[in-house]
Amino acid sequence: MKPAPSADSATALAEISFVHGGTEPFTVAGYRIGQRALQEFKLARGSILIEVEHHAPDDVQWASIVDGVQVATGVSPGKLNLHLMKSPVGDVSTVIRDRRTGKTLVFRLSPQFTAHFAGLTHDRLDAAGVDVMSLPDEQIFVMATSQ
Repeated sequence: MKPAPSADSATALAEISFVHGGTEPFTVAGYRIGQRALQEFKLARGSILIEVEHHAPDDVQWASIVDGVQVATGVSPGKLNLHLMKSPVGDVSTVIRDRRTGKTLVFRLSPQFTAHFAGLTHDRLDAAGVDVMSLPDEQIFVMATSQ
């Protein structure tokens, strides 16, 4: 799926930047993950029915994914529906659950995405994030479903 390029994308990027301080590709990927979860669950942004558990190492590149998820979904630690769990670099995932049905989606960045965007120099991050906003989901992440 490819999001419609429009003023909506510019608004989303501004919101991501406000929360995270920039529009790095991994943060924008998190936003796209959150959008897809809301679509799959047919839930609105801010719904208390969504719960997120993000597994990442203590590294900004990997942890920043959750900032994008937070912007897209409206989850937060204060609502007790956003949890950050420590994991090794090779086991980064975002687990998003619909509390009313128990349906769970597990998202992992695609190896191609990671290879392309990991290690970019700081001066290229925001422009790369803008590019991520228009990529098809399949180029950003892999999604698995469990119940």
